[in-house]
Parts: sequence; C-alpha cells; structure tokens
Amino acid sequence: MNAPTTNPTARAGGNAMKKRMALLDGGFIRMDRTESPQHGTVTIVFRIPDGSDDGFPLRLADTMRQHAATGARFNWVLSTDFVDNLFPAWKIVSPNEIDLDFHFRVARVSAPGGETEFAEIVSRISAVPLDMSRPAWEVHLITELSDRRFAILLKMHHAIVDGMTILQTMIEWLSADPAATDTPPLWAFGVPDVPATAAATEPNSRGALASIRDAASSLAAVAGAAKATINAARHRRNDGLHAPYAVPKMAFNKTITPDRSISMTVLDQSKFKAVASDIGGTLNDAVGVVLGTALRRYLADVDERPDRSLVAGVLTSLRTAVETTAGGNVISFIFADLATDTDDIADRAQRVVRSTRAGKEHLLGLGKNAMRYSMMMLLPYIVANITGTGHRMPLYNIAVSNLPGSRGPLYLNGAAAEAMHPTTIIYNGAAVVLVIISWNGKLCFTFNSCPTAVPRSDRLGAYLADAIATIEGSSVSTSLRGD
Repeated sequence: MNAPTTNPTARAGGNAMKKRMALLDGGFIRMDRTESPQHGTVTIVFRIPDGSDDGFPLRLADTMRQHAATGARFNWVLSTDFVDNLFPAWKIVSPNEIDLDFHFRVARVSAPGGETEFAEIVSRISAVPLDMSRPAWEVHLITELSDRRFAILLKMHHAIVDGMTILQTMIEWLSADPAATDTPPLWAFGVPDVPATAAATEPNSRGALASIRDAASSLAAVAGAAKATINAARHRRNDGLHAPYAVPKMAFNKTITPDRSISMTVLDQSKFKAVASDIGGTLNDAVGVVLGTALRRYLADVDERPDRSLVAGVLTSLRTAVETTAGGNVISFIFADLATDTDDIADRAQRVVRSTRAGKEHLLGLGKNAMRYSMMMLLPYIVANITGTGHRMPLYNIAVSNLPGSRGPLYLNGAAAEAMHPTTIIYNGAAVVLVIISWNGKLCFTFNSCPTAVPRSDRLGAYLADAIATIEGSSVSTSLRGD
C-alpha cells in the first residue's frame, strides 16, 4: 500500500528528486531548537499473542530488519543546497542510502517493566532530537514490558507530515485480522497521500475576474475574523469566544529545557460519552470539563494560583475546509475556557461548551479562508518559537489535541494493539501538551511536558481518572438539564 511521493518535485542533480515544503512545513524546520526539537512520537503498546513465547518481539524485530526503507516519506532527507537553506526542501534518496541500523533500534525497559519504567524510556527517547542529516525518522521497539507486552515507537519530524495523517497511517498499517502475519514495517509501508476531494480536483476555468472576486472575498472574511479576535482579546464576549495570546501567565508558560516527561493513562471512553450527554456537548467538551477539573487540583498541589482561568489551545484540522490533497500540516487552534477558577462543575461545563462552540463557529465558519486566517493568527507564535521567545506572549496555557483512532481491535502479526500514545511539540511558553486518541472503546491520554516548568506531571493522568469519577458522582447533569 505504499504511496508515491507527492508533487511538486524537481530534479536535484543526478537522479535525486526534491520536494519543496509548504510554508507551514518549512516553519517547523525554522523552529527546530535545542530545547524544542520539532518532532512528534507515536507509541503503540502490544500484547504478545497467546501461544507465543516472550521472544516474539525480538523475532519480530529480525523480520522487520529484512525490509528496506522504501516507503514514501521515509526516504526524505533535508536538502542542504544553498537555495534550500532559504526555501526548505526534502531530497528523496534511494533505500541503499538509508542506514536501517541507525533508524531502527531495540530498547529494553528497566525492571519491573511497569508504567513508571515505560514512561521513563519513552521520555528519554522523545527528548533526543532527530539527526537531520539523515531521513527524519526513527522506530524503536521496546521490549520486556510487564504483562507480556511490548511497544513500537515512531519518532518523525513534523515538517514531513501532520499528526492526523501519521496516526491514520499507523492505523492503516495495522490489521483487523489477528491471523495476518505479513505486515511490513512502517518504513516499507510508507505514508499514503490524502485522497483528493472533488472540489480540489475540479479544474478552475472561471477566469481572472472570478479569481479577483474570490481574493477580495477572502480578504474581507479574514479581516472580519481578525476583528472579532481582537474584540475578544479586549473584552470578555458573551458568546464565549476566547482570543489567542490573551491567557494568564503561569508555570506552563515559562521557558523549557530539553528534558521531557511523558505521562500516559488509559480511561473508559463510555464515561466521557456519558458526561458529554449530561452537559449537552461533544466528547471534546467532556474532555475539557474533566481536564479543567484535574488541572484545578494539580494547580493547588503545586501552589500555582493564576489570576483567571486557564485557556486550552485545541488543535483543529482544517484539511476538509481547505480541500487540500497534500500530506503536510493543515492545522489551527480554537481556544477553550477550562474554568479552572471555579469549583462549580456545572459552571465549568457551561463555560467549556460555550467557548468551544464559539471557537468552532469563528474558525470553521471561514471555510476555505480558515488557513489564511490561521497563518495570520499564528505568525507571531511561529516567529516567537523560531526565536525561542514564546514565553513572552503565550498563545495558550495548555495545548490539547483530541484525535480519532480505532473503533475495533487491531493487530501487528497477531499481537493485539492495546493502546496508542502520540506526543507532539512543546515550546518556550507552551510547556505542556495533551494528546487524546480513541482506541477500541478506550481513550488514551498522553501528556508531554518539560519537568522543569511542569513538576510532578505524572500526577496529571491520575487526576484525570479521579476527575471523571468526581464528575460522574456530581449533580452536573441535574444542574444543566434542570431535572
């Protein structure tokens, strides 16, 4: 199921080919810093199949090594040609130029192989930057987890692919058939292109006048959205819209170090669906209410008392809105009030739902102009991250990304995939990010943080579990429904 590299490409001398990066993808190259390497990780936890001995993971590793790196995007290396230093591009290399022993590694978790030891090794791997003189990816097979488990961790640069695309690729890589034993390794599977939408593939024959009208309409739409954002920053709006860069400064918005702390937990999805039903919101809203409840407890623990509620920057995919076929980054943010300044769960729920609805209407209502607006909105954020000054004007307090995963069981050569834990980038001024993915009736929560700015972050997962139990036992449903 390997996919050909997407156009546009150009000859780069000899038989090498190049792919010029989109503006946002190139921004991730510019933002690479010692304390903030621009890669994400995806870790999948597997259980050794019944009937197989504990040597299964190492035999799997031996099988994987027999495959060359032929998959699309796994053969991209950053071009160092003079022009490409100004306008970043990928150079496409042949499999025999890729040192598989460097890119694929086997690691053993420390005894007893529990969640603490697992989090430690994932944190160490996540903290190390990729070698950008080689194709910008690594795969780590982690053995000797407790309960006959092992894990596969993919680390890949964000300039190659956005998080949504790589997650969907990894889900497609796995099999719904537990008897299937012919799954190739990720580097031979590759990253398929995103299917083109009908609107994206229709030829445009409306002429120059229509194009000018479209441009004028886009400018007006973006200007109107920008005005609404400025008004939201200056005055608290009744519709709940929150502006970027208008957040309380606190520990999460300090400078960071290269160290990382990864905290992972898995909770029952049905409990969040029940909360969503009770509050008249979405699953994302339920996550926001639970997160706000957990963060309020955490802030009290570390004696942090912001002068107002924390605001989450919720990653939002614009791929459908902008009708693109590229596999690069087509993302933006909406901003959600987490209501961490109140103990009233019903009030927190109302504020979360109101703010997320207003944010979605504000951003997604722009349609095809959403990406233009987002680039304008995010420009100060990108510049600040290039210069390492994001702590001076934080975009949000905590980043949150809630992604679709798998609805049913999936397997790798018979080994059941029990959980998936993605991470994404943190920056100066943005020291913690939470990624949630649904997985076969569960929600997998993964916090990525800097332990200097976010001490004792391992408590966050435990506090989420306590928060959902607290909300289940509260009168939030009665308060909101008026029962």
